[in-house]
Amino acid sequence: MQIETKTLPVVLHKIVKEQSSDLYDLNVDIFELIVEATVASLNNTSYRSFDLNKEIILTFDDCNFSDYEIAFPMLSDKGLTAYFFIVTDWVGKNEFLSKPAIVEMHRNGMLIGSHSRSHRDLVKASPGLVKSEMQYSKYFLEDAVGSEVVACSIPYGRYTRQVVETCLDVGYQYVFTSDHGIWTQGGGRVPRNSIHGLMSELRVLRLLRANQWSQIGWHMESLSRKIAKTILNQKKYDELKEFLYGLRR
Repeated sequence: MQIETKTLPVVLHKIVKEQSSDLYDLNVDIFELIVEATVASLNNTSYRSFDLNKEIILTFDDCNFSDYEIAFPMLSDKGLTAYFFIVTDWVGKNEFLSKPAIVEMHRNGMLIGSHSRSHRDLVKASPGLVKSEMQYSKYFLEDAVGSEVVACSIPYGRYTRQVVETCLDVGYQYVFTSDHGIWTQGGGRVPRNSIHGLMSELRVLRLLRANQWSQIGWHMESLSRKIAKTILNQKKYDELKEFLYGLRR
């Protein structure tokens, strides 16, 4: 995927057909809305009266089996591509992607990237371990799909400058984070805007609109999120996030 200027990268996780209270489970009806909005953004048209000022890039973390079972056919039906970031130690395990599924998706136009080897918190890992995590997963995926893997995403969205530099040093061109924002440059660090199961349809559409007021709100939210992630562990952070989004629905 050639990343153009002024694009809106979006990160999704597990797509589900049934209602779920899990923060990272996204109902298929909302996903269908996102797919339709993505098509509209690429055609430079509005969607449900919302002007989409940026081309939308879809990405998926964690290599859930729903990537293959639900997302892949829906994207293919609309002629869309997306980035799927794989935790290589999870490949072939229950509820996660198998290697044949990853290969099939890649052969049919989907883009494969690394989400590390074991999904550990890279901020807490030694420099050598960070390199091993990202280098091993890159080699594993390149061997599986038979082509260069140029992108990775950071587990938990937690990173330092050194973590990003290590990813670039082992050969990745794009390092996707979980920071809000519009992508306006070439290679290097790429922001992504999270859509999850606690967001209403209206909130999703407002995020995809990506107007000036949205971007100001993202900046404030990103600052508060970094502070919260520094103070809390991941479980406590997710519980706080679920509580706050529950109030805002």
